[in-house]
This record gives sequence, C-alpha cells and structure tokens, in this order.
Amino acid sequence: MQPDDQFKNVNPDIRDFSEQVERLLKTRELNKFRISFLEKMVILFISALGLIAALAWDEAFKELFKRIFVDLTIMQEKFLYAILITVIAVLASVILGKLVLKK
Repeated sequence: MQPDDQFKNVNPDIRDFSEQVERLLKTRELNKFRISFLEKMVILFISALGLIAALAWDEAFKELFKRIFVDLTIMQEKFLYAILITVIAVLASVILGKLVLKK
C-alpha cells in the first residue's frame, strides 16, 4: 500500500488537521521567505545608496585635490590621491571602530 493510500484511510478529522498544519507550515515558510527577501532588498538598496554617495564624495575629493596640487603629473596625482584616500579611510575606520566598541 502506498503512503498516499494509507493517508486516505486515516480518520477524516485527523486528515483535515494534518492538511491544515501542512498549509500553516507552508504559509509560515512563505512568510519567512517574504521577510528574508524584503530584508535583502532593503540591504541591497542601502548598499546602492552608499555606493552612489561614495562615488559622489570621490568626485568631490578629486576636484579638491586637483585644486590643491596643481603642479603634479597625472600619474603622481593619481597615486598621491589613492594614498591620501587610503589613509583617510583607515583613520576613519579605526576611529569609528573604537567608538562602536566603547558602546
């Protein structure tokens, strides 16, 4: 006898309850999936905004850098800019990390 055939022979009240439980579990799984999906979408959206903000700041810093260091070649300018931005990023990371760890 197949499992489906055995299930058909079970008391109808138990069978209905089992089907209700199964529907409830499916609904809960769908809700978990929906919530997880929405969380990921929000994280992706915030990350995209962060990238846009970073690119905007990058352009602003490049212009400021060009006005401060006028006599550099393009290669010197790019390397100095990369080094300066790296130092600023590391310092900001250390400072923000210490602030977060205190709390």
